Amino acid sequence: MRREIITGGRSLVDLLFPRRCVVCGRQLLLFEKHICLECMAELPLTYFWKWRKEGFCSLFYYSGNYRKILYSLKYRSNVQLALYMGRLLGRRLREGNIRPDYIIPVPLHYLKRWKRGYNQSYVIARGIRKELGKEVAVRQLLKRRRFTKTQTRKERRDRWLNVHDAFGLKPCSPRAIERYARMLKGKEVLIVDDVLTTGATANACRTLLQRFDCRIWIATLAYVE
Repeated sequence: MRREIITGGRSLVDLLFPRRCVVCGRQLLLFEKHICLECMAELPLTYFWKWRKEGFCSLFYYSGNYRKILYSLKYRSNVQLALYMGRLLGRRLREGNIRPDYIIPVPLHYLKRWKRGYNQSYVIARGIRKELGKEVAVRQLLKRRRFTKTQTRKERRDRWLNVHDAFGLKPCSPRAIERYARMLKGKEVLIVDDVLTTGATANACRTLLQRFDCRIWIATLAYVE
């Protein structure tokens, strides 16, 4: 009876406030979430988790209407979509036997976080954790030291220059560095971002953590060919 009431309530809400597929815009069916079954079936998966390619893993190729997923995350503050996509990525990581001890989201500058309302990489990281289990910890060890312009439409060289020295540890005192060294030594660490283009942002974060003698993976929702 309770399930029927919940289902009936959802049907009524969908009737009054139709949910739309973020990719194609079609009205979602009751059991569909964020992306319709047809678009989900056509999601351009990378399968990097099977190849374990060069220490990074992305869920899908950034192409066609699937770019709208990232747009909705970054510019429409779609927190639930970020969490949902994070869980999809987490399932693929588990399939590839990528089981980190720590998940570290790429940080946003506080001005961008204020403008967007949240850090999408942090929410994606939470979604990944829900799939990989409670033994995996999400840690915000990094900070944006300076504001950087969007990487969109920048050339490869400009992307690297744009994030040069843009990140730091949080906090960065000698005592904190010692604590990080004890915590991360010999551990598996997953750096999470929304999209991988040249890898400039993720590699800037990787460089900061390499000193702690940990194995580092990079995971993103989308990958730009």
